[in-house]
Amino acid sequence: MDNITNQENKLLYENLKQQHLNEGGKHPDSYAMTEVIKQAIINKTYKVYSGGGYESKTENRIKNYDVVAWFNFGGDAFFQMCVDNSEGDCCVLQNSNQFCNIMEKIF
Repeated sequence: MDNITNQENKLLYENLKQQHLNEGGKHPDSYAMTEVIKQAIINKTYKVYSGGGYESKTENRIKNYDVVAWFNFGGDAFFQMCVDNSEGDCCVLQNSNQFCNIMEKIF
């Protein structure tokens, strides 16, 4: 199922970027990322990261285009999309804020 979700998210991301550009948008990555995260929340296809380090050798491995939910010390949920897991022992998660700035977390 993960591979299907990854491919679906990748296709959705690329299509949304192009749609945004076609409509004259100026922030295609921010727009597409926000929409992919929104769909993952609606469809409940995100992965939950609960701490303890990055899992690179289990079924919970985070792959590119996975949407990940993680929680801060106050219990607030953050949803981000994996944009790079090429190192194998960590991954880069990103989301966009209300100003279309890309926010990044590495774990």
